[in-house]
Amino acid sequence: MELLSDWRFVAAAAAASFIIGMSRGGFAGGIAFVGVLIMA
Repeated sequence: MELLSDWRFVAAAAAASFIIGMSRGGFAGGIAFVGVLIMA
């Protein structure tokens, strides 16, 4: 997957996912959301 080789895209996606997760379930939600993104 070419997108994963672009660390800037990965960092932006992880940051966005963390913010979305934080809004849904606090700090733990942010961590879980990033974890799901990485596993996908």
